[in-house]
Amino acid sequence: MQTFMDGVLLLFLSAAVWMDLCSYKVSNGIAVAAAASGLLLNFGCFGREGFLDALAGSLLLFGILFPLYCFSMLGAGDVKLFMAAGAFTGIRGSLFSLAASFLIGAAFSVTVMIKHQNFFKRLSYLYFYFLQIKSKHGIKPYYPLKYPVQGETIHFTLCIALAVCLYIGLWRG
Repeated sequence: MQTFMDGVLLLFLSAAVWMDLCSYKVSNGIAVAAAASGLLLNFGCFGREGFLDALAGSLLLFGILFPLYCFSMLGAGDVKLFMAAGAFTGIRGSLFSLAASFLIGAAFSVTVMIKHQNFFKRLSYLYFYFLQIKSKHGIKPYYPLKYPVQGETIHFTLCIALAVCLYIGLWRG
């Protein structure tokens, strides 16, 4: 049954990545359907304990990632997709996927910055962002995610999907 659940999760992740690649957005319908499926499948397969682990994995990710969304460092679709993946993988899978996705995202980001030759420009932007926070004693959004610019943003859903695949392959495989 776990193989079936992993397959369902990978289908949802694939759909979300495709949507993100096409439009820089992940539909609420996919995120909600994925999260509900993860919770229900965990309940059906593992009972109350499975459901609670899935719920905890989803809510833990929300708690960790919501501040990054508030600072426009992650999109809402990324947070929702993480929560949906957490509903399938539980706490252990959520934490593994979170760490792995940020490592993969860092590698992607450096690669994109090198490709577009804006590595120092992006580091300078980050430096001045932190200076502004310090000098104004307030926080503003890091980056306007509404209008992504090629070479300055990555499709983080791909990083999430790859991290979940690593979890399934390494931990469950």
